Amino acid sequence: MKTQFAGERFAVRADWADAASQIECLDGEGQWSPTRYQVADFRHSPRVSLRRIIEETVIAGGDDPTDYAVEIQNSIDEAEYDNNLRI
Repeated sequence: MKTQFAGERFAVRADWADAASQIECLDGEGQWSPTRYQVADFRHSPRVSLRRIIEETVIAGGDDPTDYAVEIQNSIDEAEYDNNLRI
């Protein structure tokens, strides 16, 4: 699943049918990096996992994600599935 937020591209991939599958996210360099999360952490929902990655990025930048709730939701609403992002 992929989307844009604040001018940055965000994407997550995993084997969404496998609860134990590790979720990977696209980093700023365009490389896939493992996260500390598994599919089960988000009830097999790529949208929920994508939201968490965006929120963590906002927090890492020193901001509160609740200040960007509408913008984050818009990004999630516009997110697209991409079969090429499957593991």
